[in-house]
Formats: sequence, C-alpha cells, structure tokens
Amino acid sequence: MLNRHGTRNPSQHQITQMKTTLIKLRDRILKQSATGKLCKEVLDGLKNWEISLNTSDAYRLVKRGYLELDGISRRYQSSFPELFPKKFTNESYFFRTTSFQRTKESAKSFAAAIFGVDALPGVYFHKPSKNDSLLHFFKICPKWIQQVKNNPKVKFEVNQFKESEVFQDMVKRVKQRLNLGDDHVSTRHVLIMYDACAFETAWNTPVLSSWCAVFDEEDLRILEYLQDLHRYWQDGYAVPINYEQACEPIRDLVERFSSKANNPENPLVTTAYFSHDETLMKVYSRLGLFRDPVNLTAKGYENFKTNRQWMTSKIAKFASNLAFILFECPAEVNKYKIGSFVQESPVDVDACDGHWLCPLSQFVENLNFIVDTCNLGKICKI
Repeated sequence: MLNRHGTRNPSQHQITQMKTTLIKLRDRILKQSATGKLCKEVLDGLKNWEISLNTSDAYRLVKRGYLELDGISRRYQSSFPELFPKKFTNESYFFRTTSFQRTKESAKSFAAAIFGVDALPGVYFHKPSKNDSLLHFFKICPKWIQQVKNNPKVKFEVNQFKESEVFQDMVKRVKQRLNLGDDHVSTRHVLIMYDACAFETAWNTPVLSSWCAVFDEEDLRILEYLQDLHRYWQDGYAVPINYEQACEPIRDLVERFSSKANNPENPLVTTAYFSHDETLMKVYSRLGLFRDPVNLTAKGYENFKTNRQWMTSKIAKFASNLAFILFECPAEVNKYKIGSFVQESPVDVDACDGHWLCPLSQFVENLNFIVDTCNLGKICKI
C-alpha cells in the first residue's frame, strides 16, 4: 500500500495569509455587507470566523487526518483479515514513512486501528531514509529539480489560465458578489479564500467553510482546474521526468510480490508506506493511471472541466491510497493473481492490459521494462 498522509494544516505561508490578508478581507466584506450578495447566514459565519493556527502548526496532521487513516485501516482489515493479523510481528508487517510528522502520525493511526493503541510501542516503523529513492525520489532527482521544480516554463499553462478570460471573469463574479473593488479583491485574494474554503471543509467535513459561500459551482470548478493544471505539469504526464523517476516504487512492488509467489512460506503479508501526494501522483503516472487523451492546458478548460481523469480532488486528496493485493487461486493455471485498488476500489491498470485483476506473471511482464531500466542515477542525471 502507498498512502498519502491524512488531512493536515496549511503551510506557513498559507497560515500567515489567513491571519493577515484574509482577516482584513473579511472585515471589508462585512463592512460592505449591506450592498453585497451574501446571505445573513454566511455573513454571520464570516463574522464569527477566526483562525487559531500559528505558523508552528504548519503541515501538522489534524484530528480528521488521524480518523481517516484509522478508517482506511479498519476497512481493509475487515475486507482482508488474513492480510491484517491483529498481532504485530516484524516478519508479517513492514511499515515505512517519510521524515515528516504528518506521515509518521498517519502510520501510527493506521497501525493503532489494527493492533490497538496500547500495542503501538511494540510496532516497528522503519526509519525514513535520508536520500529516499523510494518515497521521496523527486527530492534527490537533479533533472526533475532543474526541468520542473525550478523551471518557470513549467508554470506557463498555470499562469496562462490565471490570465485567461474564463479565470478573470470568475474573479469579477467574486468581486461583484462581495461588492468589493479591484483594489480589495485580486487573483491572490481569491486564491486565499479558496485555500480557507478547502482546508476548513477538509477539517470539518461534511460542514462547509463559510468561505466556500463566496464561490458558486462554476467558480469552484475553475479553481479546481487551476490546481489540477499545476499538479499535472509538476507531477503528471506533461513532463516525462515526472513519471520516469518513479521507478523505484514499481520495482519494489514487483520484487515483493514476485518474492511472495516464489516463496509462499514468507511470513510477510502487508507492506504499507506513508508518503505525500507528489509521490502518489508520480507513481500513478508511471503506471498509466488517470491519463487523459491530451495534455491539460490553459485553453482546455471547456473540454475538460467536467470530463477529465486527472482530478486531484478525487485521486490525490488527503488520505488517498493505492493498493495491490495478491490473490492465491489454487485451482487455476495461473495460481497467483494481483488486484489493483485506488481509494479502496478496484481500478483498471495498463499492467493488467486494462483490467483491475490479472495473473501476477502478466502484471510483472508488463512492468519489467520499468524495473529493468530503473537506475535513478541515470534517469535523473542532468
């Protein structure tokens, strides 16, 4: 299993913006409320709104995040009890995280749901690697850092979309809804309000943040497309190095299942990794998942606004997970089959020739080209 950590707090920059810019904006909205278009209920919500976070709270896992991993663990254990024995041993489980609080705590919550909180001191979590080619490969890939992370050209489509008529019309609608002028509501302000809407709703689902009320459904679709454009060009199919570098997780997957099939007495039954959306999306791309027929671009909004595979709110939300399960079918010629799951539901993969379940031998054969060429030093060389 490859898990994204659960719901977390915003970044330091986002918290600072919420505690300064957003508070000032809220006060202007309330001052203009008599001529704006927000209803009394929303205005009351904004009036009572406050942000209690400090920058030291940035990125930390929140209560909702703990509950998400707890729930995922319990549901998998219920569906596949033989893969989640309730007594921990180093031989039967392999847990590994990155070095961040949000992934470490997500792993603990996942494990506590299986073994109980009192058993956690006896559960071993493998230490994060300093140069982590498995879960944080992009951090040590000079080619990706140069061609993507530090390359202004990669942000071209995102910037073009921000300047597009579609996006700027959305900004105008928000201004009119709030009855505030250009000096008070810019693209930057809209994005801050959207961040508050997204994070507060994630923390308190199913209750919506009061900030969500400043947008209509089309506004939210446009803002989501902007986010998806950013992640598509940073983590998806747009730039080959995004997914080429994600070979170590594929090699690990193939080697672990091949080893189990070749040595059925191997007691290891579950391997669970806890990482980040950047990792998960690059692995998706390496596996051919959620691939649209053409690249997402600034001009593609009308074609893709409700009909695209690459939708991060569905495929890479907090606590997203990608899992592969080995099934033993003694009566069949191909004794071992592998099933693929995203968000706990079967998903068709290229490695199974477009099916969610296929013989392990077929799965491995289709991925061998990735495994055989997996040399991160060569792949990431500038």
